Amino acid sequence: FTHFGVSGPIILSMSRDIGEVLYNRREKVRLCIDLKPALTEEKLDERLQRDLD
Repeated sequence: FTHFGVSGPIILSMSRDIGEVLYNRREKVRLCIDLKPALTEEKLDERLQRDLD
């Protein structure tokens, strides 16, 4: 992560394809990062709810 977004080898290798989508197709691009790949979405939700209560 940077002050203004994300960076790194994967982002740099994807940048050409993302640029094409943004410029030619005028579509929005969404980046989803799984910061807890070992947890299911449901398990992560349970933990967040527990920690926030």
